[in-house]
Amino acid sequence: MKSIWEEEVTVLLIYIVTIACFPAICVLVQSTNYHTGSIWATKYFIPVACFLMFNIGDYVGRSLASLSWVPKPGSKFGLVLAVLRFVFIPLFMICNTAPSDRYYTSVLIPSDTVYIILVLLLSISNGFLTSTVMVAAPCRVHLHQQEAAANIMAGILGVGLALGAFLSSALVQIL
Repeated sequence: MKSIWEEEVTVLLIYIVTIACFPAICVLVQSTNYHTGSIWATKYFIPVACFLMFNIGDYVGRSLASLSWVPKPGSKFGLVLAVLRFVFIPLFMICNTAPSDRYYTSVLIPSDTVYIILVLLLSISNGFLTSTVMVAAPCRVHLHQQEAAANIMAGILGVGLALGAFLSSALVQIL
């Protein structure tokens, strides 16, 4: 565990941020055209702008990680990138998230385009960092420790999912 601690913390932080934002906060965003009654704004905005864009972005991120010509972050830089992803939490919170049900915060980014860009950035960084870190961790240990390292990384990922779920509940209450 000592030799891959940076990868462990990185994957933990990746999933805390991802699950804190997606889907709990992301599905609460309303299109800025919601009040016009358009079918896009009322029926298709969340399925497309949230779920489809997230899955496309995650796929793109994982695909980028598989390309040999794309530079991979080292363990320290990957950790820095994972920490920087915490900026997504306040950014999603100030989007057009549950605009009629807010008590403690206000909408500061009333833009569908900015929201979609944020979803894509969150998901691309999720896919790319997850793939690079999960592959890099077993490579940093001796051959006889690689299976254990992979299992540890999978366990840490699960802990990140659980912590992100708890954080997402708190963030929804903060709105």
